[in-house]
Amino acid sequence: ELFSVDRAVRTLRQSDVAVLVVDAVDGLTEQDKRIFQKVVDAGRALVVAVNKWDLVPDKGPNSLDRHKKALLADMPSLGFAAIVY
Repeated sequence: ELFSVDRAVRTLRQSDVAVLVVDAVDGLTEQDKRIFQKVVDAGRALVVAVNKWDLVPDKGPNSLDRHKKALLADMPSLGFAAIVY
């Protein structure tokens, strides 16, 4: 995991846009938050890709909105990022 984070940081220096892949079931992990902060510190654009949406139980008509609000409640500074499912 340390190697993958180090590689992500090195790659981030060469990029214009970062894609942070977040597990839909687990939500934002501490590692996700550390990488997010590195993206912000580098001044890069960000897309948050929510992965494994098909594994979320009991989805209803408002599930995407509720999940997005929960992500933003957990980390309000994500507000500038595009969140895609």
